[in-house]
Amino acid sequence: MRRTGDIGRSLGRSIFVRRSIQAAVALLAVVMVAAPASVWAAAVRHRNSKGQTLSGIAAYYYGNARFGLFIAAASGLAPFGHDSLETGKVLSIPTAWTYRIRRGDLWGSLGAAYLGGARRGLVVARHNGKDPKRVPPVGHLIVMPGIVHVRVRRGSSVVDVARTFRSILSRKQLIALMLDIKHFNGLRSRRFPKSGLIDVPLFFVRVRPRLMATELVPPDPAAALRVRRVNRQVRRFLHSGEFAKAASAALRGLADAELAPGQGSTLYVFVTTAFVALEQWHLAKAAARQALRLNPSLSLDPKRMSPKILRVFHSVRGK
Repeated sequence: MRRTGDIGRSLGRSIFVRRSIQAAVALLAVVMVAAPASVWAAAVRHRNSKGQTLSGIAAYYYGNARFGLFIAAASGLAPFGHDSLETGKVLSIPTAWTYRIRRGDLWGSLGAAYLGGARRGLVVARHNGKDPKRVPPVGHLIVMPGIVHVRVRRGSSVVDVARTFRSILSRKQLIALMLDIKHFNGLRSRRFPKSGLIDVPLFFVRVRPRLMATELVPPDPAAALRVRRVNRQVRRFLHSGEFAKAASAALRGLADAELAPGQGSTLYVFVTTAFVALEQWHLAKAAARQALRLNPSLSLDPKRMSPKILRVFHSVRGK
């Protein structure tokens, strides 16, 4: 009798999980179709046409042909400054942009939402002549940096990275850039403790105003509060092994709130985690792609993340 009851409960759970997965699949499809391209991404996309060169593209977007070096760095071209380009290649044109501070904004929340880390908001405050210890003044316009990703070797320094751009920056700009790289990447010294990609903030590189809006509309101020509630709920489901519920809750959060890229990326990581646990690999990869679309520099801690999850992100990033 007990064995029959166990079988019934097991069958009931499997039916519930299957229906939950089906609901999550439908919701994921809705979210992915409805999700707009992130207007907060600090870059413009450009598909190269036959005969175009880096210097020509830079002259068009920046008004300075030498700024092709930044496009090369942002687009992963090697060596930097190589002028010929493959026809049809999509290039990333990094740019600084302005943001109008809204009620409830904090330097840390701005850094976390738009730049990938709360401490980075303090760098923004200093660059805009604001006191990082004070609440951002409502209504003020501030400059937010474009970001390029540069691969470094262990033991190399911020000086080495800054020298990459020495042909186009003044001495004053190079010194400021070295300090920005150090603080932006949380370095205790000028040397990098390990090899990998680092973020280089560019406050002084800006696309011509007619080619990009100079002020971006911030998300709903209440969205951050809603996202924190969803995050807590999703974590509870994950910790208790209720993975189908975790995926559904995270996807409902994505469909409901007007999110900044960093917030949406975090929720998609949760969705990926849940689908990996459910062995729904194609859905896990779809969610991982969305996380990387919103935050191309997304970095996962191998000490906290399952190797299976890391493999999913690695396979998606490699395509």
